[in-house]
Amino acid sequence: MNWLPHDLATVLAILALFLMYPVSLLANLSTPKLRDWWAARSLEALRKRRNHLLAFQKEISHAPMVDGATDAMLGQLNRLNFAIAQGIHIILTGMLLMLSTVPPPKHSTPILVGFGLLFVTNLAYGVRCSRDATKFHQRVSPSWRARIAWEIENLEAKLAR
Repeated sequence: MNWLPHDLATVLAILALFLMYPVSLLANLSTPKLRDWWAARSLEALRKRRNHLLAFQKEISHAPMVDGATDAMLGQLNRLNFAIAQGIHIILTGMLLMLSTVPPPKHSTPILVGFGLLFVTNLAYGVRCSRDATKFHQRVSPSWRARIAWEIENLEAKLAR
């Protein structure tokens, strides 16, 4: 028995190979039951989502709609805003990593705390700007309104089943 490897990784790999078929068979047998349980549980979530979308659709029906070109420009500006925020976040991450590799001076804690606060503030600002721009785009965009109407139809079809 000297030919058997004694390290943990090899034993686990061999065990995984032997258990692969029974576990996949168990997963295939349990999937329909899990799907039925999830469907029964999620009917209330579907109703809540539909009601939320109906209220949002009613709210945005009073907002003026933009044309297709303006819709496309708003979408691109939203993506550009997100890309700029992510670029700044990447630069700040790189600077933080570079600061963590140099030997610290005697009083470096305030610098790192201030830099950490700048890092978190930039992340929160990027998320907020992106969220606000997306909400504005959803209110005035004909493609978003069509997508919301389509989603409401799909939810009502699922609830009718």
